[in-house]
Amino acid sequence: MAYRPNAFSGELKLASWLLLCGMAVVGLVLSIQQHGISPLSIIAGIVVVSAIAGIFTTYRRSNHRLTQALRALANLDASMRFPRDAPLQREFDRVRERILRSQSEARTQSRFLKSMLVHLDAGILVLNGAGCVVHKNPAADRLLGPLPDDTSDASWRSLGDLLGRATSPARAIIPWKKGEHEDTLSVYVSFFRDDTDRTRIVSIQSIRQALEAKEQSAYKQLTRVLTHEVANSIMPLVSLANTASNLIDSDHDIAKAQAHDDLKEALQVISNRAEHLGQFVARFAEISRLPPPSLQRVDLRSLVSNVVVLFDDTFRKQGIKVRIDIQSESEFWVMADPVQIEQVVVNLVVNAVEAMKTTPDRTLLIGISGNAYDQTTVDIRDSGPGIEPHVRHQVFVPFFTTKPKGSGIGLSLARQIMVGHGGDLLLVSPDGDAGSSRGAHFRVLFS
Repeated sequence: MAYRPNAFSGELKLASWLLLCGMAVVGLVLSIQQHGISPLSIIAGIVVVSAIAGIFTTYRRSNHRLTQALRALANLDASMRFPRDAPLQREFDRVRERILRSQSEARTQSRFLKSMLVHLDAGILVLNGAGCVVHKNPAADRLLGPLPDDTSDASWRSLGDLLGRATSPARAIIPWKKGEHEDTLSVYVSFFRDDTDRTRIVSIQSIRQALEAKEQSAYKQLTRVLTHEVANSIMPLVSLANTASNLIDSDHDIAKAQAHDDLKEALQVISNRAEHLGQFVARFAEISRLPPPSLQRVDLRSLVSNVVVLFDDTFRKQGIKVRIDIQSESEFWVMADPVQIEQVVVNLVVNAVEAMKTTPDRTLLIGISGNAYDQTTVDIRDSGPGIEPHVRHQVFVPFFTTKPKGSGIGLSLARQIMVGHGGDLLLVSPDGDAGSSRGAHFRVLFS
């Protein structure tokens, strides 16, 4: 909205109209005093009315122009111009430039903050006073999964309860489950009050990997200590047993034949036990020597089929019925180390076969499916006696076993492999199974 330059400014016009009005009023008064109502007084009256109208017109025009100037500043309209001789033009330009510069700086800071939030590993939620999410970064979706904006919804579970109770800055650690993936979240809630609302800013971090890394580090350290100490005992034990056995087989005089046989048998037991102990230690060392996965595109359908073929003879001899349940006819592809994942499935099948040795009805169910969280799962379930409730939370602890001859590292190693792939190995609760609650149900989860 531009204005053409005028010869006079608004202030000069207003002064001119005031002067003209004053002179016309004086002329009107003098004319009436001298001549009464006459043509001259009528003319003077018309001039007075015209001058008053000019004054109001000039005032309204100046007020309208000022209103337009303020509206242009509010809308940052760069086309607004005063007449060249208007004294407000310079101040108007200065104010407009300052507002434009401030707005540009604000936009730059906003883009910087948004870019920084996108690159954060921590999830950030911004909630309004009603408890609804008004902003979140991609990390929040990765940690929590798809959720409604209203945090009072039941799908927010324990996190929603925490956000609803918090009336002051608070920090908490809560369990979280996204699809089949279990996690542990560290949540910090802070408050920011603006002009209209009390905004809550929530930061969320996953600490499960850190906790598991510390736990695995402790396990590895324990394994190294056990390996070192036991290995130092094995070699002398084997050597001594072999030496004693050689002495007995020589021509040395042995008082009694029975003692000779007993001694040889005892030494043989020592040798066998030492050999078993060496194998036991070697299996322990697998936990601390697990290499990082060599990722490639793997078809889970093909991998599971290969494992089943590997156990065909065992299934036939033990009378085990195998059911393979795949969600669809399409292939399930994941990025994984095929050697390590095959070892996970093999370990779980071996455990299932051993668990069903005392069960008359032996059925092994292997299923492959996906869920709404873009997670792929391989379920292995047997018809054995199942796992007792009081030991379910210990099945993944290294060295813990319920088998008389078990080493207690199979499930721990399998879970460590899955965690290394960014997934998990879960023992599914019987309450979540369809049908009978008997048997063990393990789920291999790829996130």
